[in-house]
Amino acid sequence: MPGIAHLAFGLMLVIPFMLFAREKFNYKVATIFVLNNWVGPDSYWAWRFIPFEMHQLLGFLVWAIPLSFFYSYLSRFSFERSHRFFTIVDDGRREVSWRNSYILCVGGATFHILIDSLFHGGYTGLDIFPKEIQNWFQSSFGITLTNPNLADVNSWFTSTYGYPETLIIVGFVAMIAASLFIIYYMKRELKVVVIFLFTLIAFIFLSQILLGWNTFTENEFGATFYGLFFIFLPLMGFAYVMYDVNKNPRKPSEPLMSAEWILRVTAIIALILAGGFLFLGLSPYFAPSIVNSLLGGYLSASEIAIIGPIVAGIAGIGLVGAIGLFFKIKVCRYITIFISILLWFFVFPLAIALSLGRSDVKVIFEK
Repeated sequence: MPGIAHLAFGLMLVIPFMLFAREKFNYKVATIFVLNNWVGPDSYWAWRFIPFEMHQLLGFLVWAIPLSFFYSYLSRFSFERSHRFFTIVDDGRREVSWRNSYILCVGGATFHILIDSLFHGGYTGLDIFPKEIQNWFQSSFGITLTNPNLADVNSWFTSTYGYPETLIIVGFVAMIAASLFIIYYMKRELKVVVIFLFTLIAFIFLSQILLGWNTFTENEFGATFYGLFFIFLPLMGFAYVMYDVNKNPRKPSEPLMSAEWILRVTAIIALILAGGFLFLGLSPYFAPSIVNSLLGGYLSASEIAIIGPIVAGIAGIGLVGAIGLFFKIKVCRYITIFISILLWFFVFPLAIALSLGRSDVKVIFEK
């Protein structure tokens, strides 16, 4: 389960953008980015029966493909306060394209993995390589891929190579030159500033690789590595999407099928989902091995015995709601929306609530 600190960290990243760019700040872009800071890679654990680990950064590049379709669809809707609780408002167009949604998913997930690597008690390093990739490299090439921890990264290229400590003069001169260049380049256009940044990064990497620790006497390589891949690039992706959404607003979405068909498909999916969870909720009593294999031994038998009836009860209510959708019963629409929201950790079931929140689908229940 994703810790709430991931969510707080995501908000800390986007709120400063609101301070100076409030007029151009797109809250849907920020929402997708923050949600992937929070639940991004952890959403895979709800689907852990898929035979390929996708919590790791490289694996998440695959997992982000279906996620980005969902979040792009999410950008069509707003959530507004109502006298009861809240209501789903259909804005009529997906404000974030699939491509931009993918960038936000990967960027947010990168920050999630960064926080995991620093503060998650269960991880000893950056969660980059899935076990399947590690095993393939080991069996095919005899290469052992390990997920580096902070100590590993800080140890990269820290040898002195026997050079004298007076080599720090090189770092001192570089610091003065870089400071003067910054004063000049910061007033230039973005492209020039980015080129300057990557030139500086190249200098840092080369100086550490060729001259070693005594150039700056700090872990320059490790700090730059973390800053580049786990802070700068994800934030640049977020800023780019914010810029692109403002510069190239999307047109209203054309429906792929009629509202009646959308309702039928949604009802069928909701029915299958409710039936599946009802089966899982009851399976501890007649096929406990199924639950154990799906959960990977995450819960004990006693815990499953407690949770099973709760899941079955909620799924039963969801089953009633799904059946009611076929008969266009208004209260069943609310039931199905509520149940799908409860499945937020699975991410994709929330699309059921969104589909039932479409303007053209709502009208069907008003007839």
